[in-house]
Amino acid sequence: MKNMYADLTSKLQLILSEVDQCAITMDGWTSRANDGYLTVTVHFINESFELNAAVLSREKLMDPFNHNAENIAASVRNVLSKWNLESKVIAIVTDNASAMIKSLIHEVSTRWNSAFKMVERILATKEFLSPVLSLSRAPDPLTANDIELLEDIQTILAPFDYVTTQCSSSSKVTCSLSVPLTNGLVEGLNDQFGRLKTVNGQQACRFLQDKARIRIFPFEERSTARLATIMDPRYKKEGFRSPFNAEQAAVLLERSLSTNMIAGGDAEEGDPQETAVEPPVTPNAAEPLPKFLFSNIEKKKDQ
Repeated sequence: MKNMYADLTSKLQLILSEVDQCAITMDGWTSRANDGYLTVTVHFINESFELNAAVLSREKLMDPFNHNAENIAASVRNVLSKWNLESKVIAIVTDNASAMIKSLIHEVSTRWNSAFKMVERILATKEFLSPVLSLSRAPDPLTANDIELLEDIQTILAPFDYVTTQCSSSSKVTCSLSVPLTNGLVEGLNDQFGRLKTVNGQQACRFLQDKARIRIFPFEERSTARLATIMDPRYKKEGFRSPFNAEQAAVLLERSLSTNMIAGGDAEEGDPQETAVEPPVTPNAAEPLPKFLFSNIEKKKDQ
């Protein structure tokens, strides 16, 4: 096993030595013994323009009992140093979600969409839960009001489930999705509000709308996200909420192309390669992106 590990490590080091730029994702969790663990995965595009991913490390933090930012940063730097990637990393994505998919779906505070999956499972099995909850020592059975509230929560969280699932792929580039998907999410919450039946559901929707605006709208102002969105033929300027940000993205793209042309000179001749573009999906209440794009196009038609 050690020989196999050493052989695979050497092969990966050789591959990564030929990579100019890469991104890493990090996943942290804590064991029952309170030891802190960290998994670091590298993502890169090879010479054949194929997206690849490889796990660099799945080990305890340098100080297993210290979960602060400084210790995590030091642990990450240590991993990157071992693989000679310190100067090649251009993007880092991190979260505290568990990678383990369990057969029994329940809410996990550190796992994306776990609350939505839990509510979805409860509503799907509510007819079978009622007899069980009527037994002695069982929790109180769900009332009609409880069911309505759970249905509201399912309605509110469905777009979040769609967005995070679309953005969580490790086999295809998803950077260009961040701006249009998150903008569609905010508008989707506005549409969902009218379908809610309970006051608590409406309050939860408003709360998520406010938080989403604070955390999501700044994505349009980030250079990498701007370039990725405007270069994606599915979205271009229609993927932006703000016309100003769309124009700034176009200016940024022109400057980047001009700089690269000056630095690189004439491009080498070669056979053009076709890039497959995924077709748009049919919109529904849980998929906010298509409706957001269609709305932007309709606004331009009316102008």
